[in-house]
Amino acid sequence: MVASANSSTGGKLIGIAPENETAVTRLKERIAQGRYLEEEDRNKVVIGEKLAQKLKVKLRSKIVLTCQDTAGHIVAGAFRIVGIFKTVNSSIEESNVYVRGIDLGQLIGTPGQYHEIAALVKDPGGLDSYLETLASLYPDVLMESWKELSPELGLMIESLDQYMVIFITIILLALSFGIVNTMLMAVLERVREIGMLMAIGMNKPRLFGMITMETIFLVAIAAPIGLLAAFLTISYLGNTGMDLSAVYNEGYAAYGFKSFIYPKLEGIYYWRMVAMVSIAALAASVYPAFTAVRLNPVKAIRTI
Repeated sequence: MVASANSSTGGKLIGIAPENETAVTRLKERIAQGRYLEEEDRNKVVIGEKLAQKLKVKLRSKIVLTCQDTAGHIVAGAFRIVGIFKTVNSSIEESNVYVRGIDLGQLIGTPGQYHEIAALVKDPGGLDSYLETLASLYPDVLMESWKELSPELGLMIESLDQYMVIFITIILLALSFGIVNTMLMAVLERVREIGMLMAIGMNKPRLFGMITMETIFLVAIAAPIGLLAAFLTISYLGNTGMDLSAVYNEGYAAYGFKSFIYPKLEGIYYWRMVAMVSIAALAASVYPAFTAVRLNPVKAIRTI
């Protein structure tokens, strides 16, 4: 449960119930210096590491938090820093400070009141049904998902999905050109043999099918090897992780992502990739096969 007000730094002053807050934000696990808020604390505050550096304060320093009460008056209170937290989200570190909800309620004139209750859903796929259930139970309460509270993050995730489609399309196009090149070279290197097959009676549909079957065999051998290599690589990196801090540390931190990632790929994506590669291979085999059936048997046999 949270009660909040804007602080004088332009950020957010958040009043929390310490025993409940850890179940959602796990703020207690993010304490880098000092300790977490306790029930018996009075006028104590936990701030982010970046904000502490910005204000040039440290543990046991006293800061003054200025905000507006329910009557519209500017009020201020002195709080002593008992903890400094560090997260992967640089904006939270720099803009949020945490105090006990009781202390904030007394400061702004809302004792015992809360304006927000945060819930952590274990199954992201069931978020919409969860919101609908709560909305039916509490029709007078505003229910918002994380996408509504942070639309820029939702837009970023949707953009990543679109970028993934573009990347896969580019990779499949490169794969198609590679298959066309390989099979076309196989046709041009066997012009005389193909001419002999056509001369002894092989019709064009069978010749077309032969080139296509070679392409299918090529994919049937290469695709499982590639998928196995991808599975082993993702499984290994999923356990050890990938450190991208040297390149994307600041960019990821701005959106709350860790620079140390653990890749994971569901099994359905492997099957989708097999299907897409197979379709691309069949499409790429058309041109080499069409080139083969257009050969003149007489000229092909005379080719050295």
